[in-house]
Amino acid sequence: MNANVVIAGPGTGKTTSISQKYLELVQSGVDPNDILCITFTNKAAENMRSRIIKALERSGTQIDLSVINVYTFHSFANSAIRRYGYRGIVNQNFLRKIIFDYLIRNSVFNYEREYLISRIVPQLENIIRYLGSFGIDRIENPEETAASLREIFKKRREEKKIKEDLEEITAIFIHLSKIMDEYRNAKEARGVIDYNDMIIKFLELEKKPHFKYVLVDELQDASDLQARLIKSVADDIYAVGDRKQAIFGFQGGGFGNFSNHFPDAHVNYLLTDHRNSEAVLNYAREFFLKNTKYPDQYRTELDQLKASKARGGSVEVVSGEEEAVLDLLKRFPEGKVGILARRNDQVIKISEILDSNGMRYASSALSAASDRAKKDVIAFLKMIIYGDMQSVIDALFTPFSGLQISEAYDIKESLISGNTSLQNYDLLNNLRRTYSAPGINGLIDMFEKLIIPIALAFDQRYFLTVERIYKNLREYLDFYGNEDRSDLINYLEICDDEVQEIDADERISVLTVHKAKGLEFDHVIYLPKAKKDEKMSAVDLVAEQMIRLKTGRDISVDLEDEDTRVDFVAITRAAQNLVIVSDDERYLNRFSMKGGSITASTSTMSKDYYDIKREPYLAFVRGDLKHASDMIHEEGRIRKLIYSGIRKNNVISFSLLASLEDPFRFLKDHILGLKYTSPAMGFGTSIHSIAQDVFEGNVQAEQIPERLRPYYWNILNIMKKIQDVYGMSQIGSELEVKIPGSAYMREADAFILYGRIDAVFSDGEKYLIVDYKTDKRKNSGNHYGDQLAFYRMLYSKANHIDPSRVKTAIAYIGLRPGVNTGRIDWDLYPMEKNDSKIRDLIRKYVQYCTDPEAFIDDLISMGPDRTEDTLYDRIVAILTAGSKL
Repeated sequence: MNANVVIAGPGTGKTTSISQKYLELVQSGVDPNDILCITFTNKAAENMRSRIIKALERSGTQIDLSVINVYTFHSFANSAIRRYGYRGIVNQNFLRKIIFDYLIRNSVFNYEREYLISRIVPQLENIIRYLGSFGIDRIENPEETAASLREIFKKRREEKKIKEDLEEITAIFIHLSKIMDEYRNAKEARGVIDYNDMIIKFLELEKKPHFKYVLVDELQDASDLQARLIKSVADDIYAVGDRKQAIFGFQGGGFGNFSNHFPDAHVNYLLTDHRNSEAVLNYAREFFLKNTKYPDQYRTELDQLKASKARGGSVEVVSGEEEAVLDLLKRFPEGKVGILARRNDQVIKISEILDSNGMRYASSALSAASDRAKKDVIAFLKMIIYGDMQSVIDALFTPFSGLQISEAYDIKESLISGNTSLQNYDLLNNLRRTYSAPGINGLIDMFEKLIIPIALAFDQRYFLTVERIYKNLREYLDFYGNEDRSDLINYLEICDDEVQEIDADERISVLTVHKAKGLEFDHVIYLPKAKKDEKMSAVDLVAEQMIRLKTGRDISVDLEDEDTRVDFVAITRAAQNLVIVSDDERYLNRFSMKGGSITASTSTMSKDYYDIKREPYLAFVRGDLKHASDMIHEEGRIRKLIYSGIRKNNVISFSLLASLEDPFRFLKDHILGLKYTSPAMGFGTSIHSIAQDVFEGNVQAEQIPERLRPYYWNILNIMKKIQDVYGMSQIGSELEVKIPGSAYMREADAFILYGRIDAVFSDGEKYLIVDYKTDKRKNSGNHYGDQLAFYRMLYSKANHIDPSRVKTAIAYIGLRPGVNTGRIDWDLYPMEKNDSKIRDLIRKYVQYCTDPEAFIDDLISMGPDRTEDTLYDRIVAILTAGSKL
């Protein structure tokens, strides 16, 4: 087998090289049926076919165009295995469901449900697909195998500063192996395959299609499986790529995969850059050689890489945050501009900034509007599916209820009170009839008649997210049938929400570097991420060792320099001008200018995030024409609700004070009465009850449910430590303490200060206030310190004790590692803080009660960036533009 590799740097014409090679082969007499052209995406395949046809036409070479074999790796493999019955192809949601169900069923992690959905499930999905790209779908005897790897785990853990301990790493190895087994078994049971399976099944074929020549584009992105596919069908290989642009290592792609299977390949170089200006190319060359760990490996090819035209251009490195893009865009009034970032959260923030300033742009990233849309739809569906009081209340305040906010509040009050005489009780019953769905299948009709029409009133990303949820709903019903309500909600929450690129013809594009691969812009504004220590996650370590076990390869070498390669790809997207927004000195070199700090002028920042004209439309879609025309009065109703909600309460608790730091949280919790409840809160209540029973001597270990027993023993350990260290015994439990506000500060004379103290210990002279926490990790130090300062003030004032005689501490009784190993630890954490912040918060609350407009001003000025809630957008829009309704 003869393998030729062409190292094609940025702008040197990878696809053109492929089309020219195809033309040469055909002109030399090679039958087109004996040539296979292969690449990665449908778009790249279409581009390759187009380039080949143009090359043939320009040369006057005539062939039957239908015999031009251009495929993606997966379409080529699929075309060969379809005849064997492998037709059903599952997407990532199938795997995500298996992962989530396994994690919940086996209590694998000590994380909240939201974190599992947003971080852990996608991470494990990526890792399983990554392993699949090496043909790995099982680990035999995972318990024994994990035990044999302990020394390697220990060494790599220290090298890569992994936070998880050996017990956690071992548990992850075992659980990941079992998830892979469940995934493989589920596919076999349903007769379906995934994209890695396509190539595996192809490689297992006894008789495969064969070609004299295989032409490969972007070889640096080939996975191990894809490299094996190429090897299995070719006599002669012509592969084009650039190892400096290998940035898909997290998906299993890498130059090492090709060189591992073709170690004797002959290497040539394309050395004329037709894209980048001389300024950008000089900078890129210097940057890469300065930052790679292997400069000698790349020096010759980079030194010989030249720009075809000395077109000027510039490179500047400036300081700033994401808001800097507003001023930087003014520099480029013409030409295509690519705003590139390393992380999705950066892209989302930049998108919000451009949205708030009415700027049009192309992007495929999710935005804050996408998060809001998913939250709104799920809340509304829960009302239809579950119908319990909490689900109904949450749904009333979504746009899909079609209700005015004041209406939603009144209905909520009717629902909670159960007072059928209230005027909105009939409306509540009408809503229930309107939004009742005949089984889960009835949700399709609800989407088509109500949810999607309402989503049309919102921005494009909000609508596309709703449309994606609708597709996921249909996918669930088609694939799983009408299983159960909770399973459906779980599925919709874990599904991948990424949408296709929208507004692709816009002058400005906002993309991650990985999405920008292969694209070109006249000007690039690049926001890299700060370089961090080379840490590795425990999941990555497990995958690394699984690959070493199954293939004998050390893939850590392939992943070295990936940060530098990502930067190089971003830099070389710029044809003319490049601006890098970073304080990191590594982005400066002799070919860049050092600019100053760029800050966005506040005068350019618009706060019109929400179009107030949507409000009447929401009621109109629901069919409520009367209220659709009544929106002009909603501003007054909202203000009245806020005024009365603030002034009706004269009891100040710490939870109230803590919420003042987030005006929207205060509005939801203490004015609208939408305080968030979670299973963790109910669990905490159970633990506090045990602590009280222990103090009162009303409970023994055997009386406590087994899952709660470790907390019982931890409470006893806390009490023993307090006795040993402080010489104190407990004198009180769940103490309710009230004092007149005037006893603390003159401004609070119209209020009562109230707190509920978990436990008080004393030796007769001094006191220790203890607050029990079931947190998994020690955190929220300042917040807890303020809480304890408030309790110390209350207790000392109520009991006429000198505050200097009262100490405070947090008793952590549920400390658990991220991975559930069954270990539940405890710690007594002394914490002393003065009460200055408490005084400031009380003054703020008194000010709000005296002047509710001060609260409204703070609510509006906080901006939507601090919350992901459409309700905030709606309320602020009504308060600021009520007269425009």
